[in-house]
Amino acid sequence: MATKSSRRALRRHHRERLLKSRNHYWSMGSPGVDPRDADKRQGRVTRTPCLCSCRGCGNPRRYEGNAATARTRAEIRCLLTMNEDMGAGG
Repeated sequence: MATKSSRRALRRHHRERLLKSRNHYWSMGSPGVDPRDADKRQGRVTRTPCLCSCRGCGNPRRYEGNAATARTRAEIRCLLTMNEDMGAGG
């Protein structure tokens, strides 16, 4: 198991990696970006790179439903019908 300091170091490593790779998201590298907002904007784009949460960009489970839950409901429904069929035939 990793120690607390190594987990922290790994988290900081990934944050720095994302800061470098997402430097041009949301027009961060553009000359028109206000330097006073650059740090705040870069922190925001590191945590949440998606501009919006519409149906095409956002979490599909929010709009389509959780597939695991739907599958579980379907399985339960199938098992109930199987039990009813077995009870009626026996």
